[in-house]
Amino acid sequence: MKVAVVAWNVLPVVDPSAGTAIGGLETFAWLLARELARRPGVSTTLVMRHPSAPRQETVAEVELKVLVEPSIRDREVLATALRTTASFPWFTRDAFRLAWLMALLRLGAARIQRLIGGEVDRLSPFIRSIEADVWIVLGTSAESCQVVELIRTLGLPAYVWVQSNAEANPAMLDQPHQLNTCGVLSSQVVAALREASGVLCQTHWQQSRLEKFGLRECHHIPNPFDPAFGVSADVTRSPGNRVLWIGRADRLHKRPHLALQAARLLPDIPFTLVLNGGDARIEAEIRHECPSHVTLVRTIPRAEMRAAFLSSRLFLSTGSSLLEGFPNVLLEAAGTGTPIVSCEDFDQFLATSGAGLVTGDSPAAIAAAIQILWNNAATWEQCSLQGRHHTAQHHGIEPIVASVLKLCPPVP
Repeated sequence: MKVAVVAWNVLPVVDPSAGTAIGGLETFAWLLARELARRPGVSTTLVMRHPSAPRQETVAEVELKVLVEPSIRDREVLATALRTTASFPWFTRDAFRLAWLMALLRLGAARIQRLIGGEVDRLSPFIRSIEADVWIVLGTSAESCQVVELIRTLGLPAYVWVQSNAEANPAMLDQPHQLNTCGVLSSQVVAALREASGVLCQTHWQQSRLEKFGLRECHHIPNPFDPAFGVSADVTRSPGNRVLWIGRADRLHKRPHLALQAARLLPDIPFTLVLNGGDARIEAEIRHECPSHVTLVRTIPRAEMRAAFLSSRLFLSTGSSLLEGFPNVLLEAAGTGTPIVSCEDFDQFLATSGAGLVTGDSPAAIAAAIQILWNNAATWEQCSLQGRHHTAQHHGIEPIVASVLKLCPPVP
């Protein structure tokens, strides 16, 4: 059986030379593709896009198919330069840079060429060129929705694996013309979910909301955890000497300002904030306001991420459930025995695992929870052990991959 997994921005986690922007979706996709490829009779293709072709066509028995789009880099450059405003001309820019002008000129020239010669659909022939019996599409971006529609017209099974709680919002049913945070119409997302052979959910919360959508099938399959990344509960785990936070510079999703506000209340506790991309203006604000006991890092290479958790006493999550699904980083923290302080309890993970404390959005409450786990060795040890036990028992890769393959129809 040939399985295609669509994760548009996954290449940096497969090949570190391709970039540093790696999120939970990307690590999840790469683990899933690798583990599927290890099963007898299963071959896996990882489908993505990138400004340039990959250095290798196959990695860890996974075939890489890349839609090469050089304009991605130019769009990223402009995204860091421009920000929207409430009045005409509805955007403004930071200090002028030649790179921004060159990116704008290249994108403008490409747009004029399309207007003269007509729009060229590069996605459809790219997808049609890939041989697969089953498709698993992660998320509901505009391109992902287009892939689902195309694969279903070809008569092949296509499953959508929901990644964000926003993709399971029943309000989309009543607001078909509303654009989500990725700029995709609600009607397009709903159509893709309904057209899919089935929808896979990270959480029970998502599954309960999607029951209102009239789907063919809807299954809850929890995120898998890579056992090679974790620390056995039989091994003594020494506390590190910092609070670790990982995310992007934004105001609504990862919300690093909450981490910074809590850190100001704890001047004797070292913090490390990994700001992996996001809004350049917000990143500049955070750097300007950053106190001396907070270290800001742009990225941690994937190969060094496990060591980063092991050198940390706590992991701090300030993500919002409005946009998050189930943050894969929570499994990485719990699986390495790093107790968690989180503003929200995603799918009751902390309540059921005992891997940490839930605080709400109050910086004072966040700081108080950090102090409890920082100063109380017995509580820290209990959370560390419980997190490792729970992750191994409920997020093991073997049963999760088996659940995925069980959904795939037999190949003639």
